[in-house]
Amino acid sequence: MMQDIATDTSPAPLLMPAAASASSTPHMAMREGCDAELAAISQRIADEQVIAEIESVCPAYIQGGDKWLDTRFMTDAREHSGEIIDMNTEILGYAAQRGITAAHPLQPYLVRICVQLRPKQRSQPTV
Repeated sequence: MMQDIATDTSPAPLLMPAAASASSTPHMAMREGCDAELAAISQRIADEQVIAEIESVCPAYIQGGDKWLDTRFMTDAREHSGEIIDMNTEILGYAAQRGITAAHPLQPYLVRICVQLRPKQRSQPTV
């Protein structure tokens, strides 16, 4: 037997005015918890994709026992359009700001991946 589910017409918390409080209703508190989980998942996906992009595009070199990735190709105007260079610059900036990569002390276009991502935890779907 299928159950009718009422359409949720309330705005997403990110679009709510600053004066709105999550504690005003139990529904909003529950939604805020879901939003926090969704934000964590989104950030993990972004981190994984940034690492995958850098590792798939940049040639790797072993130096002093460390694997260094040459990012020059990602921002080479002879190889990519301006839009791609802008996107790749954002990717490299994101990775640096999140602490995902560290630049070589003498050759800043070389980066190494500094994090080891945790395995994904699979949760059982709720029915």
